[in-house]
Amino acid sequence: MMDMPEHVCFSSFPPPTIPTEERPWNANNALSEDQFKTECRRWDINEIVFTQVWDMYHPLLRADFTLFDEYNYNHGETAKYSFPMTMFSAKDDRMITEAMCNDWKEKTSKRFELVPIDGHHLFPLDKEQKDVWLKRIVKDLDGVMEVIELKLIYGM
Repeated sequence: MMDMPEHVCFSSFPPPTIPTEERPWNANNALSEDQFKTECRRWDINEIVFTQVWDMYHPLLRADFTLFDEYNYNHGETAKYSFPMTMFSAKDDRMITEAMCNDWKEKTSKRFELVPIDGHHLFPLDKEQKDVWLKRIVKDLDGVMEVIELKLIYGM
């Protein structure tokens, strides 16, 4: 049996159950290089990536998009994860809506919290929003550490 995490934090990440026809992004495997760059721009990727560091970022972005395109959720409608989740939803995200983020609450039997955060899909690149985001993750991790310590103390 696989160990499950104590807590998961997602940032503007769509749930795996969005039907293919309802996904607001284009499957990258069918896109030409120029079409792929256009798709990346829809996700608010900085223009610098396309000029100065494209050779380095291109394979990373293709792999990232492949997660969206090829992941096949096959856990059934009743299967739920048994760990709490924190979902950060970027208020100005043009691709992943708050409603999509909120759909994750149906995927866990534990606590789910949706945390709206200023910015677009790549809000962690904004210094102020990164600070808000990281402080919240640290708070969640502090709670995780308390649970782990209690399990160790009481042999759970």
